Amino acid sequence: MIFAASPIENFLFAPLPNGLIFALMVIGVFLSFRILDVADLSVEGIIPLVGVLTAILIDKGVNCWVVILICVAVGAIAGLLNSVLSLYLKIPPLLSGIIIMAACFGLSIMANSLNGGVSTFDPSSHLTAFNWLKTALNNAGMPNYYANYLSIAIMGGLILAIVGFALYFFFGTELGMSIRASGKNKHMAKANGINTNMTYILGLVIASALIGLSGSLYAQKNASGFPTDGQGMIVIGLSALFLGETIFGKEGFKRSLFAAIIGSFLYWYIIQVLMLIDTNGLLLNFYKALLLVIVIVLEKIVTSIRHKIGKGRSDKNTIRDDVTHLVFEKALQGIDLEINEGDFISVIGSNGSGKSTLLNSIAGTYAIDEGELILDKTNITKLKEHERARFIGRVFQDPLEGTIASLSMFENLSIASRRGKRQSPFRWALSKSKEEEFKNLVKGLNLGLENRLMAPMGTFSGGQRQSVTLLMASMNKPRLLLLDEHTAALDPKTAKTVMELTKAIVEGQGIPTLMITHNMKDAIAYGNRLIMMDQGRIIFECSGKEKENLTVEELVEKFNSIGKGDLEDTAVLG
Repeated sequence: MIFAASPIENFLFAPLPNGLIFALMVIGVFLSFRILDVADLSVEGIIPLVGVLTAILIDKGVNCWVVILICVAVGAIAGLLNSVLSLYLKIPPLLSGIIIMAACFGLSIMANSLNGGVSTFDPSSHLTAFNWLKTALNNAGMPNYYANYLSIAIMGGLILAIVGFALYFFFGTELGMSIRASGKNKHMAKANGINTNMTYILGLVIASALIGLSGSLYAQKNASGFPTDGQGMIVIGLSALFLGETIFGKEGFKRSLFAAIIGSFLYWYIIQVLMLIDTNGLLLNFYKALLLVIVIVLEKIVTSIRHKIGKGRSDKNTIRDDVTHLVFEKALQGIDLEINEGDFISVIGSNGSGKSTLLNSIAGTYAIDEGELILDKTNITKLKEHERARFIGRVFQDPLEGTIASLSMFENLSIASRRGKRQSPFRWALSKSKEEEFKNLVKGLNLGLENRLMAPMGTFSGGQRQSVTLLMASMNKPRLLLLDEHTAALDPKTAKTVMELTKAIVEGQGIPTLMITHNMKDAIAYGNRLIMMDQGRIIFECSGKEKENLTVEELVEKFNSIGKGDLEDTAVLG
């Protein structure tokens, strides 16, 4: 008996296989684009390469599950090479992705040519991840049409569920949280001891491995693989991702992961509708491009509406750390500064005097050409920024730079709590005991934030975020605390609150502290020592009673008599 499916059944079932299989690819795009903040085009080369390999290897008799592992490894290697090109050869991430795409595409053409120009296999005589179940369903009396879709739904759904749960668990661990932090805010991540190069590599390897898995399953479904299979894959991935985010939002990793999966299904059902309109498929690629434009615009509109009604948050404060090269011509000269236990030192000076350069050199952001940095009898001169973070706490001038808006206060505090401690990469980062610990810690700020531990940091004011950053920087009592004009971006009332909190933390814990400020009143009122910088040198220093008896006018006069720069009005007026 010949079975004929109804048009409704075709409409309902036809998009299902691609929706399931490409959901894995969309998750890979989500990890690179949203988590790592990289537009990775290598997907268009990985998909055809693993597709051709899958068809050739299965046709040669290799077990389908072994083939999948090989293709996952191929994807992972592509991600590794991509990250190495970007990080160590300083090739911009967009260009490094294009290079890997071209290389993988070239390899797929070569493999296909060596196989006689045809990369297919007979599904009736070779086992795939899907057809063994289809055969079993056929033997049970199910029509071939239903057996085909049901076998893909069961196996594809099972693989997707395993991957989804594994990713959800992994990105909730300490290592996974580090990857998320590195992608959103590298400065904050480094300041909390995270090796952002390592996390970037690992994140891109995972994303590319998922694309390799998706490509292999796609080839097994089609019983073929062609070099042209990768065309437009980045458009498909981004369209599905934006479509899911438009409907479900992107607050929190779990919701974003769910949005990526559902977006894949919605995308292929929309394509099914477009195929009914364009029966010849002549304009299908044009429609796909137009669909991407539409979903991007819709996502921006919906995100804006969510902001206005308070139902969603975006991560507008993402700190980019692209390839930037700074060259200093003797920015610091003859600096000889000894910081004693319990010292709270205010640093003042004109713009360009070397204040921030001094702090960045101590933190490891900038390398010094001469001299040494000794901390507790340990030479830290050669240590990288994230390695120095084991000993040094840091608060940035911009309140947005010290925390990650899309992560909750709980998650931000959890990242900071591991600074200087032995890492347990696969330990769950958020626990009930930590929740209670952090609540008590935040309660000490006296800002009423202890009941907002699960709220995204993007929902807090600048002063609240800076207070939390100060708390994060002083956790585990660092050997040195660096404050880089940490009240400059705040209104006077909030700035005073943060300064009083700073005093309580620094003096209460006895943390040696360097505080840059443009506010001379604060420089005089807070701390036990004051140094004045000009043209990369320390030109004046005082402490004790001499500092307490100083006035703003005396400081300005002192600078005018010794310095060569110009003090800002904000510094003079305080």
